[in-house]
Amino acid sequence: MTEHGSGAPAAYVTSALEQFGHWGDRTALIHGERSTTFRELLSLAHRITRVLCDDGLERGDGLVLLAANPLEMTAVGLAAHILGLRYTPVHAGGGDRTVRHILDDAAPAAVVLADAGPAQPAHRTALAAREAGVKRLFSLGPGPDPDVTDLLAAAAAQPDTPVPVAAREDDIARVMYTGGTTGLPKGVAYTFHALTAAAGAWAGPPPPPGLRFVAMTPMAHAAGALAFGLLRHGVPTELFDAFDAGTLLGRVGAAAAEGRLVTTYLYPPYLYRLLDHPGLSATDLRGLAAVSYGSSPMAPHRLAEAVRVLGPRLRQSYALTEAIAITGMGPEDHARAAAARPELFTSVGRPVPGATVRITGPDGAPRGPGEEGAVEVSGPTVMAGYWQRPEQTARVLREGWLRTGDLGRLDEEGYLHLTGRESDLVIVDGTNCHPRAVEDVLSTHPAVRQAAVVGVPDARTGEALLAVCAAGPEDPAALAGELRGLVRDGLGPGHVPARIEFVADIPTASYGKPDKAALRGMFTPAGGASPESGPSHRSEG
Repeated sequence: MTEHGSGAPAAYVTSALEQFGHWGDRTALIHGERSTTFRELLSLAHRITRVLCDDGLERGDGLVLLAANPLEMTAVGLAAHILGLRYTPVHAGGGDRTVRHILDDAAPAAVVLADAGPAQPAHRTALAAREAGVKRLFSLGPGPDPDVTDLLAAAAAQPDTPVPVAAREDDIARVMYTGGTTGLPKGVAYTFHALTAAAGAWAGPPPPPGLRFVAMTPMAHAAGALAFGLLRHGVPTELFDAFDAGTLLGRVGAAAAEGRLVTTYLYPPYLYRLLDHPGLSATDLRGLAAVSYGSSPMAPHRLAEAVRVLGPRLRQSYALTEAIAITGMGPEDHARAAAARPELFTSVGRPVPGATVRITGPDGAPRGPGEEGAVEVSGPTVMAGYWQRPEQTARVLREGWLRTGDLGRLDEEGYLHLTGRESDLVIVDGTNCHPRAVEDVLSTHPAVRQAAVVGVPDARTGEALLAVCAAGPEDPAALAGELRGLVRDGLGPGHVPARIEFVADIPTASYGKPDKAALRGMFTPAGGASPESGPSHRSEG
């Protein structure tokens, strides 16, 4: 076994090459009418490796991929890992401002561009890359820009003879960027050793025969890690550039008819849409192996609904960009919650292998079971640090313990229950209010599909709570009154939102998280003060 810190090639890369090679002509990836086998995937990866190497890229250089979920994405990432590059996959639908910031911050030696549709066309990302000073630009296919090299055409002219793996265990394998829901995203650096540890932490039982992974969330995020792990076991991935509940249900029904199984990874808002889809009741769920979910909190009552409707097929993962494996809840945990332990629906599970979780107080001392405090994690799946931000790294990473920024408590059985974010704390007239607690209460109302709560300035109370609910009430004033009553009864009068607004859908930022900065912008004037609104939405507590 390769030891951490040795001079041997990175095991994360060498093991993937060996495992992919084992599956030969089995289908690996599908996108629309196109597909590729494991043999073709490896061939393309080796050819791309040679193109990048001939162009002067070497171990330690940065490579950014800007794309949705193209068929060639896995080959690009594998080539980057073979060369020991700092690889940063970025979902190109994140918006111009985010893309430009990442290109400036990551300082890549080269950028690979793929058209992600109207949200982020390739010519616009090419312009952003040039403005960031990137000299080497590649595309995944032909394009109109003569200064952008067609990576696939260049790869076709190369032999697919394997290149020796240059990556080493302690090399920076990836620089991933935080969601940036409250500001510009930060780069988070991981070594190859950490990627191996994360793969082990999330490893479950061998996948069943005939399984297919349906990727409808960005492969630059958790779906990519899941897909890569399943590919090692010969499980093909079907790629989509966007989530569609009806299409997913169609894949489940088709799998059932053919005696196969599908699995997927969803953000909570997507799982809500799946549960609310009119075609769900008519779908043969025998074709659904599992639904993994994560990235943002899920309302406990909707999670209970998901278990009731979908059965024992749910897997929750709690991780951060800064710690890619912390806790998990498997189907058996969800079954326990449904049978006799409903309080577990507020949990994010127990620590995965290799991760240690503790709760600390303001003095940094560990707290006991049931006591709320700051959530900290240690283990090999914690980041090496923020990219080029040593001071920010030092603030959150001390003596091997990462301060996650989440608040929570551990129960007697080791289940972690999150209660809020340290940065989200809103002080209303002297009362400490955690938006997540209010969101959970609001979401219990059958008319509310999802809720998001933020703090806004208030001339009378210093800060006030603004609640935005995804609902379409015929009588907004009546529903607002019912919601205020729920919060008052559940949490006390100090937690009642000063304003309640209704929208068709909660806007999301990267990776399915509610975009709370956008919500503040939607409902707060430029001056920052929380305005008085109509009597149907305004509460005096």
